[in-house]
Amino acid sequence: MVEGAGHDLHWTLLRLQDQSSGLGADAQAVRVKRGDFIYIPPFTIHQHVASEEARLIVISNRIVKEMGSTVRQIEPAPGSGS
Repeated sequence: MVEGAGHDLHWTLLRLQDQSSGLGADAQAVRVKRGDFIYIPPFTIHQHVASEEARLIVISNRIVKEMGSTVRQIEPAPGSGS
């Protein structure tokens, strides 16, 4: 994380196979702050939640790009202009 702070929520797809209710509350929460490296394991659904203005540098595998991007910005960051 280049700037800011917050937390990440990670849901492992293997755990979700046995649940019909969707993501639910089984997320692993990971606190992040400036200078932290966030690793998202393969086949993990994740959400970044900023507690203040944040800036991330995202690097992904080419296979993810070939599968199609599912990145969605749910809510614009304050002051981002988007």
